[in-house]
Amino acid sequence: MKVDNLLETYIEYCFNYRRLSSHTLRAYTSDLLDYFSTCNISDCEDINDYSFQTMIRYCNARYSSRTTIRKTASINAFIRFLNTNFGLSLQPMETNIRIPLPLPRTVPVSAIEAVLSKITSSATSAKSSYKYSMLIRDLAIVEFLYATGVRVSELCALSSSDINLDTGGFFIRGKGNKERMAYICNDEALNHVRNYYYIFESEIINSGAFFLNKYGSRISDQAVRNIVKKYVPSDELHITPHMFRHSFATGLLEEGVDIRCIQQLLGHSSISTTQIYTHVSSTLQRKVLTEHHPRNTFSIKPTDNT
Repeated sequence: MKVDNLLETYIEYCFNYRRLSSHTLRAYTSDLLDYFSTCNISDCEDINDYSFQTMIRYCNARYSSRTTIRKTASINAFIRFLNTNFGLSLQPMETNIRIPLPLPRTVPVSAIEAVLSKITSSATSAKSSYKYSMLIRDLAIVEFLYATGVRVSELCALSSSDINLDTGGFFIRGKGNKERMAYICNDEALNHVRNYYYIFESEIINSGAFFLNKYGSRISDQAVRNIVKKYVPSDELHITPHMFRHSFATGLLEEGVDIRCIQQLLGHSSISTTQIYTHVSSTLQRKVLTEHHPRNTFSIKPTDNT
């Protein structure tokens, strides 16, 4: 079977059934085409250990360990698809490459407060209704990111039918088409999101999307990144939408929330993904030791040696 036709079928499957993002689909396509061209893969019979070794050597000479692992994962996902859907028995690609997971970068709470304050102040002094409405939208987006810990792609994918502004519940479609509920339980944050909805209600209903760009269509990931960047309080401070997700998780962990609960809130399929946050929660570690270490119960007095 020719791999070019199978690749097209596979990408369609990933889009229609796995509901993967356009970014992931582009990465899969790029990685597999790289494999096919580098190893002269034209037919499924060419997918073998020799081609795997050729690909590893090629990647080691050109890419970082992280990129090599990603390409290996893309190839193996394609192989699993072929085995499952076309009755093949191809062996997966093996690699012993291991890289440390990067520690998640968080946004200082003071910086989040400064961003929200800056948007609120700008909205208060806005000289036109259009500028005011855009600022209210920006405020709702930042509040939503921090209050729920959703991925930026999940925020952009929200539809008008996914929201319940009475309860503060939002239906989220995550990676791999996994579904969960997200909640905004802070009254002030929820009111900002409600205010946005009331201003844009007709456009939201007409478009079907919840968060809109300035043209009244579904907002893009890049537009959200630009919004966050615009309100960063210092040129020396780098903040991205995904860092709000890290801050959400780390903040809950430092308040003593069980990590399995955080796993569900984040939509992680594996607890190992969530456990990376345990490495950055030094505040919680200090709090636990200060409040619960048995040494705190000791009262040492000098002994009388006479």
